[in-house]
Amino acid sequence: MSEYIEIETYIDDESNRVIIKTNLVLTGLGEESYQSAQMMELGSTLAQYISQIDGLQSLIIGERELIATHDPTIPAHIVASEIAAALKEFFL
Repeated sequence: MSEYIEIETYIDDESNRVIIKTNLVLTGLGEESYQSAQMMELGSTLAQYISQIDGLQSLIIGERELIATHDPTIPAHIVASEIAAALKEFFL
């Protein structure tokens, strides 16, 4: 695995979504979809790790993309920052 992690963040305030694109392979299992934090806790190791971030309502993990829907009372930039930090910690 590369020690250099690229992360691009896109925020969609209208749908309360944070989209993370990366050079990392996030899953080799095909697309993973979780409709609640409770479902994330039962999912893949990465989904379980990310489920600890406050306010996540749903999560889709693709090969190199992650889409998270969050509670609208939590600022999207905070959610995006926490997800990026979690990915770096998880993969390094």
